[in-house]
Amino acid sequence: MKENKYNTIMFILGTLICIGVGALLQFNTAMQPKTLCSIICGGLVFLGIIEICKFFLTKAYKHINDYSFTVGLAAVILGICGLVRVNSIVPFMLTILIFPCLAIGMLLFQFAVQLNAMHNNIYLAALIESAVVVLGAVLLLLGVIPDSIVESFTNILLMVSGGLGLITYIVVFFNVKAANKPEEPLPLEPLPPMEHEDPKHHEGPKEPEKMEKIIKADL
Repeated sequence: MKENKYNTIMFILGTLICIGVGALLQFNTAMQPKTLCSIICGGLVFLGIIEICKFFLTKAYKHINDYSFTVGLAAVILGICGLVRVNSIVPFMLTILIFPCLAIGMLLFQFAVQLNAMHNNIYLAALIESAVVVLGAVLLLLGVIPDSIVESFTNILLMVSGGLGLITYIVVFFNVKAANKPEEPLPLEPLPPMEHEDPKHHEGPKEPEKMEKIIKADL
């Protein structure tokens, strides 16, 4: 249960970061790419430290399939390398921002599959959202988008993917919660009252009467 809450918080935080970064790049022209890159790398180091601390605080080392320590360590190393070589990363900043969009697009596709399995017609909307986000990310990676609008297209796609991911996750969360809710047992109908039968009805003839009938039969 705690792990599910942690994953929920991290996913919501990730979508909000995508929306915030996209909005900063699109509407704040004073924001320097180098500054933003440093903030992202610093955040990566911070998240890595959180993962490492969680590994020990939640005693995750007792579980064979928990890799939060490895993920945290990788995030710290990548974040530190990014801070040291920030000038080398800046030219590839837009390309790096495409990958969160692609990841959210694939998660939207999974959400569509989950909603369809739960017989919820909203899965069609999630499927369309996934197709739009993944297609936009693939077009950017292939270099199909004209250079004049690549920056704006990437920023808008980052905001859109973050917003759609957040909304769809909330919808899926409540649908999964409702699907896992235990069904209440049906109330038992009371049994009809049994008719009281006269016990004399089942009694055989009394002994004197029986003997009398036997004597008469012998005569």
